[in-house]
Amino acid sequence: MVPVVIDKSTGRSETYNSVVVNNISQEAAQDKYFASLYVTLRERYNYYSSQTDYDMVPLYSSEAVAAEYIEYFAGPNAPDKVYQDAANVVTIDIISNPVVEANFPDKVATIRFAKHIKNLRSGMITTEYYTARVTFRMVPPKVMTEEVRTTNPLGFTVVEYRVEKEMRGGQ
Repeated sequence: MVPVVIDKSTGRSETYNSVVVNNISQEAAQDKYFASLYVTLRERYNYYSSQTDYDMVPLYSSEAVAAEYIEYFAGPNAPDKVYQDAANVVTIDIISNPVVEANFPDKVATIRFAKHIKNLRSGMITTEYYTARVTFRMVPPKVMTEEVRTTNPLGFTVVEYRVEKEMRGGQ
């Protein structure tokens, strides 16, 4: 039996489990970890650390997905333009992260997350809700440098990334 705790003020449910037989496998835990990490790296924004995220996302992406990401940063809706360089900070709160098998070797994570946008001048925080569909695979024999291998040891590779803003978001 898996314990579930429900936050009475938000209604958000949280499942507590351990990485053991008959609960959640090590592989499932890794899948959830890397999918959540990817969404967080891709969607958060802090002007002073944005270069690190910009460099990290392609390390976890296929060539096509990395090219889309780089093109996005060159466009009119790039985060530095939307969030006015250092005027805003965006943090990500993962709400749910189910992962299912897809066509082998792919898996799909459907991640609901909250994007908290804080205006540093006024202190005002705006929260928006999104759903990301992350299709990924693990490619351990992927050819990479030792430096990249220490960052992405299992070869987590996103082959498709789609995100949609929820019209009526909430916990």
